[in-house]
Amino acid sequence: IIHRCRMAADWLCRIQEPDGNIPPIINPLAGSKGSNSQVDWPRLAFTAWSLAEFGKAIKEEKYLRAAEKGFEYLKKYLLGSPELGIRNQELTLAYFGQLSLSLGKSRDATIAAEKILVRFPGLSFEPITFSQIASFFKETVKCDHRFRGTLENILIELKNRFESAPKNKEPMDLAVWAELVNMFKDSNPEFSQKVLEWLKIKQLSSGAFPESTISEFVYTRGTGKIFEVLAINPVRNRDALNRVLRWLLSMQYHEESAFAVPHEFHPAILGGFRHDYFNQEAWIDAAGHILLGGSRLVTPVSENTMISHKH
Repeated sequence: IIHRCRMAADWLCRIQEPDGNIPPIINPLAGSKGSNSQVDWPRLAFTAWSLAEFGKAIKEEKYLRAAEKGFEYLKKYLLGSPELGIRNQELTLAYFGQLSLSLGKSRDATIAAEKILVRFPGLSFEPITFSQIASFFKETVKCDHRFRGTLENILIELKNRFESAPKNKEPMDLAVWAELVNMFKDSNPEFSQKVLEWLKIKQLSSGAFPESTISEFVYTRGTGKIFEVLAINPVRNRDALNRVLRWLLSMQYHEESAFAVPHEFHPAILGGFRHDYFNQEAWIDAAGHILLGGSRLVTPVSENTMISHKH
């Protein structure tokens, strides 16, 4: 697992631009960026955070340096250029805050949290954004209680929305709710386990997870997000983890699986993950989810969890 995660992290380092940006999508048949914007702010912030966490977990400086470059790029435009009008700014700030904390930059994390707090009253509900803000605030309230009230309100809203959706027969995307496992694991472990079991029962025979409760379409980013939360408790989730990892690693580009990619484009693609069976593009947040999950499998916290469960 560490070897495959290193491949993914090395890929991100290779495609990172000198200013710190990481282009969000690579087309393996052209060795170039996809048709989307060359800067995807939330994906950049999330992926830089995952590099920082993985670099810390295996004590690898080059991944921490890449995360630092991403941090400086984000700080320049996210905190220093409010006139830029960054899309998905609240989600980007939440990921940037986590990146800041991971790199030990608590002052920048506080600034990000303050900006979210100011913007939050006018923010429309969206489960990914709300859950990531909550995960970030869960860390910030440990030393700054100003964010506790908003955090508690978000947790109530997310729990109510998650529980009401099946009653109202609403389709539910699995990946957008997965972070609730992490958010509630300390404050409401019974509800955290309920969400976890809801996810696990949806796992397909291939090991992948479907996009939603009404679709069996599978894609690497969504399944990677669920792997990320399964990795929080590797003993309890051993079977699901083994199965999901077999599927995820089968989607990674390496020398044997990239036979259709022109050899001159290999440096731009090896280590990345194809989006799904039909789309060969490699998205950086697919690698990010797998790095963040991998970091949770190899850190001392995970080892202590394994020891406590064995006893």
